[in-house]
Amino acid sequence: MNIYILAILVWVCSSTATSFRCDPNDLHLVSSPCDCPSALSFIEVKDTIDKGTVIAEINSTTNFTFTETCRYAKIVNNEVILNVSLRNPCYTGSTECYISCDSTRNVRVVLEVKKIDEYPPQFGQSKYNISISEDLKPITGILDFNSPDYKPTDDDCDLHSFNYALVKGQDGGGKFNFSGSILNIANEIDYEVVNVYNLTVQVKTNNKTGTTVLEVFVTDADDNDPEFTHPIGYVLQFEEEKTVQSIPTIPEIRCEDLDRGINESVLYSFKDYTNSTNFLTINPNDGTFNVDQSLDRETQNVTYTFELWCYQQDKYYKKAITSLQIDILDINDNPAIFEPVTYDVTLVENAVGYVTTVIATDADLGDNAVVLYEMVNGSQSDILAVDENSGRVTIVPSARLDREINPIITAHIIAKDNYGNYSTNTATVVITLLDINDNTPQFTTPYYLFNLNDSYNTGLIGQVEAHDKDEQDTPNSNVTYSFYQNTPSLPFNLNSLTGEIETAVIVNSSDHFNLTVLACDNPVHESDRRCGIADVKIVYGMNFTFTSHEMHIKVSENIPKDTRIGQTLPITGDMYFSSTSDFDVDVSSSLLITKIPFDRESEDLYDVMISVWEYNTPIGNISIIINITDVNDNAPLFSQDEYFITLPHGVGQQERIGILNATDEDIGRNGDLTFTFYSTFSNYFTINSRTGEVLTSNQWEDKIGNYLQLYQLISEVEDNGEPKLNTRTITYISAMVIISDTVLGIPTNLRRSFVMDQPNRTSLETKIADTLGFEDVHINGMEENGILMYINATLNGTVVSSQDIQRSMVENWSSIQDMYREFMAAREYSLDNSILSPAEIALITVAIALMFGTIIAIIVICRQWKEHVKNHKLYDSLSRRSTMYDSQEIGMDFGDEHSSRLNTSTNRLRRNAQEETLEGSFGMGIVNSGFVDYENLPKTPTWSTGNTPRIPRWSTTDSIKDAMESLDELTSRLNSEDNISRVSNLSRSRRSLKSNVSESRSDKIPNGMRQSTPRTDDNTSHDPIKYSAGNETCDDVFKNENYGFDNSQIDDAMALRNDNDMNVSDTVRVITGDDTIEEEFTAF
Repeated sequence: MNIYILAILVWVCSSTATSFRCDPNDLHLVSSPCDCPSALSFIEVKDTIDKGTVIAEINSTTNFTFTETCRYAKIVNNEVILNVSLRNPCYTGSTECYISCDSTRNVRVVLEVKKIDEYPPQFGQSKYNISISEDLKPITGILDFNSPDYKPTDDDCDLHSFNYALVKGQDGGGKFNFSGSILNIANEIDYEVVNVYNLTVQVKTNNKTGTTVLEVFVTDADDNDPEFTHPIGYVLQFEEEKTVQSIPTIPEIRCEDLDRGINESVLYSFKDYTNSTNFLTINPNDGTFNVDQSLDRETQNVTYTFELWCYQQDKYYKKAITSLQIDILDINDNPAIFEPVTYDVTLVENAVGYVTTVIATDADLGDNAVVLYEMVNGSQSDILAVDENSGRVTIVPSARLDREINPIITAHIIAKDNYGNYSTNTATVVITLLDINDNTPQFTTPYYLFNLNDSYNTGLIGQVEAHDKDEQDTPNSNVTYSFYQNTPSLPFNLNSLTGEIETAVIVNSSDHFNLTVLACDNPVHESDRRCGIADVKIVYGMNFTFTSHEMHIKVSENIPKDTRIGQTLPITGDMYFSSTSDFDVDVSSSLLITKIPFDRESEDLYDVMISVWEYNTPIGNISIIINITDVNDNAPLFSQDEYFITLPHGVGQQERIGILNATDEDIGRNGDLTFTFYSTFSNYFTINSRTGEVLTSNQWEDKIGNYLQLYQLISEVEDNGEPKLNTRTITYISAMVIISDTVLGIPTNLRRSFVMDQPNRTSLETKIADTLGFEDVHINGMEENGILMYINATLNGTVVSSQDIQRSMVENWSSIQDMYREFMAAREYSLDNSILSPAEIALITVAIALMFGTIIAIIVICRQWKEHVKNHKLYDSLSRRSTMYDSQEIGMDFGDEHSSRLNTSTNRLRRNAQEETLEGSFGMGIVNSGFVDYENLPKTPTWSTGNTPRIPRWSTTDSIKDAMESLDELTSRLNSEDNISRVSNLSRSRRSLKSNVSESRSDKIPNGMRQSTPRTDDNTSHDPIKYSAGNETCDDVFKNENYGFDNSQIDDAMALRNDNDMNVSDTVRVITGDDTIEEEFTAF
């Protein structure tokens, strides 16, 4: 059921047909226009309905029609059908038609077309852009969107108006708004702040909306003056005493005109558009400054202030103004100066602590003005000290001021800055010491003896005398005399001013008097008084003798304290008084006793006065001269901790190159010195043992390589005392030369042209500085045709002395050489050593000779190898078993033969008469000497002994040896046979015949030949058959029937003799093919 109801509702809602209303304002519907009481009815139609759509239905059985043609509709079967299109274009025709209800009544039907807002408005473009000037004021309209180029369109037929607005958040930050269709500037715009706005413009109808984007470009207007980026001012700093170009300010000066185009170009100047002052020029384009005149900060203002302008290039009246503060920076160009230069101080002589304060000032600033103080060398530095920072002068705590020794002390103090630059003057401190009563009056002798006799019974007896070292003619040195207060009443008077002693009454002749006399000074304050004491003995009528003696004693300096020395004193008594505390006298032995240890080097002579007393009476004085003898207690010392000796270029052998100096505080043999090189890695140098002179040795070679080395020698100096004492030091020998206080010449194997090339020079300077540990090294030049490169160096801004550079070179010598090798390896540059020593020339000659000898040896070996190959082939063909008749050679060993078997010289065809005996033969056996039978031959060879010919029994080794000898002989013979082709081609039958003849030859020995008796013993075998010949001619030999030669052989033999000048033996061997025949025939 619900489904049916829903279907009906859908049909009703989807239906486009409507009913009639009698009043447009009345919503009540009627089913027919005739139902309206008046003659008027209405049909409401949306303009979205299409043509041909039923727009109303008449509910009646009567079929109605329009009385006349209706433009907009027609009635078919009581259905009112729309007959026109209400859109495209919008319907604007008549909207009234009439229906006849009956004959008396017509009803007007009015079509009410309801405009439906179906489509949103649309702009012609999705984005527009316009340009406006930044100087436009607020409430200025910049665009009317109802203008034809911007007005939006709407496809609906209603004629409603457009409402414009900017979308919030895309409205240019409140800078724009709409007044109707006109877009206005709401607030001031500034090109320099924002120069492009993207606005979203919204247009609305009743309930539809459209949008577009409007891009507003703001163009620049010259509405800004230039502005400095740091308006409170700039600072320009530069050092005094210099002219400098293009100095920037702090912060870097910058002025901007936020306008664009010509408006943004600015220029700089001082006040009133001037570009310079009396010492400064400004670059108008970039605001940098040039210092055209050097200034002295100490004589001119430290700070200047100028007015600085920045103005627009096209409109100079548009400008910005700021201040420029100029600070002249200090450089260390002034020394410290003392003012005042003299400081007078008065102190009591026992003063301690503070003396005065010296003041030096430096006109520079900051670190450059820091002043440091120091005592001038040797200027009372053992008494006074100055504080380095404050200049406060004080007395050294260990020092004691003594007016009596040094009443006026004068010290000099110098000042320097942080960089070691000393002041141009010095401060002089003059201390005047005031006397205090610090000295006791001293009697001239501690003991006085006066003799009282009849003539002196009254009046002057004697006088005592004392002196005070305090300042003379003052109470401190005014001495008065008196008897000691405990002395009982005496018959003597003592003059308090002169020290004279007189008798006051007659003295008993038997009395002796022992008196004590005081000598006192008289200072202002009684409490400061000092007194000296002397003993006085007055003897009446006593005769005594006062004697004086002199002694000389020698004492070794190494004896201990409290040692008795010398012999018994020549005067003995019961009391002894020494003039020095260094010696005393042993009363029991009357020997001198040492009270101090002795050091001859400090004091070698003592003069001692001994006063001898007996019964309280001085009886004599002994003057003792003590000589301290030397012991070897001081090792010799070199004058330097180490020595640097320069090796001059071109020095020869045994030439002096330096000297080592040493001293020994001992004397005699103990101070006699001997110099040696304790250890050395070079035999190029020697040292004179007596003088210490260093010389080149006779092995020294004057070549470049030796000058590039650093030679380190351990030098020793030894005395000749007992025991011997020595000292060692290091001596460096090199080609380094001190050119000046700051320039050192160092050896190098780099070419001068390479070193002085600027890129190489800069690289070398950097490498040397890094290696030696200096801040900077500069190469000043190089020897024209030498090896020395001149350098100086700086460290912490201070020039380094040449001695310090030399020290650093020694410590880094290996690294410097490695650096040279790196440069040579990288650039293949090295010193051209064109000077060759004789030894080098000899080595080159030997090398060349060896080279040519090697070439010749190779040629000889090649030839021998070819010969060996040939022999090897022959050996292969012969290394087989064969009969005598198949063999080409039979190797025989004759004991006394030492020459080649094929020597054709006539001199060697003669044989000594002793060899006529045939000593033996091998007979048949292994006749091919190149063949070795390993199974049948003995393991070791056996040889003939004594004077018999050396005949081997076959062994493996000997067989090979003999085979090789046979091969050599065969090779020589074959070389000869190459020239005798017809003989070489003898037929086998003839050779066989020769063999037969050879077999029968042993039975047909001619008269001129005899067979020797073979020698046999336990160690020998039969010698080979040897033939001896008489004086037969060639014809006799060959034609003698006993030799068995046939006619063909004789013909061949004669041809060989004639054509090749062969001897008989060779001819026989060639004809017979028998190698056992030696040179037994005499050639004719």
